[in-house]
Amino acid sequence: MTAILAPASKTDTDRLSKSLRVNRADTGCDPHRLGRDDIVSFLNRLLFLQETDEVSALRRIVHVRDTRRLLNRMRSMGLTRPGEPLHGLPGDFSVRPEDIPDDPEDSEAGRDLPDEVMRQLCANLEKLDADNDPEIRTAVELLIDTGRRPNEIGALPLDCLDRDGDGKPVLVYDNHKEFRLCRRLPIAEPTAALITIQQQRTQARFPDTPLKDLKLLPSSAQRGSP
Repeated sequence: MTAILAPASKTDTDRLSKSLRVNRADTGCDPHRLGRDDIVSFLNRLLFLQETDEVSALRRIVHVRDTRRLLNRMRSMGLTRPGEPLHGLPGDFSVRPEDIPDDPEDSEAGRDLPDEVMRQLCANLEKLDADNDPEIRTAVELLIDTGRRPNEIGALPLDCLDRDGDGKPVLVYDNHKEFRLCRRLPIAEPTAALITIQQQRTQARFPDTPLKDLKLLPSSAQRGSP
């Protein structure tokens, strides 16, 4: 799959191939194993790159639109039929119309975050457990998985996890920078599981605090409380 997606010349449409190589143990070589979670990871990685000023908002839209066009083109050419290179590619491995970001107000160009940096971040997560503070690792994983700003992750309420009409997980957060509240961001199931574990951890630490008053990631002062 990655060989088909990534041509020899560097193009916008090879971003999905890069995302598969970074986020999947099999580097995305087996089309049968791909699915919606891989698309969500790709979209959130682009969002992360935009939020860290590594790509512009306009370039992010181009990446998403070109990827959607590429996948639709592959299917229209019959590459998912029996005997073809992408036979068995699941139908939900596709970019939906609602996945395309809104038109940006800023078209300033940016540059991509090197794959090696993303690999190093993902490969060294276990080192964050050295201080026996699981909230730190959880926060870093959420930053990587969702592409949200640190202040947005730190401000997440306990009940930030929801499901869409198809039962797929979404992160509910406030984008204070753009004055957009209760934004809904599709996330992968492993990210949803990470949030669920953190919810249970927080509730166990503060059993007497009303749920509406709890943050998903308590402050360091709160974590030091009995």
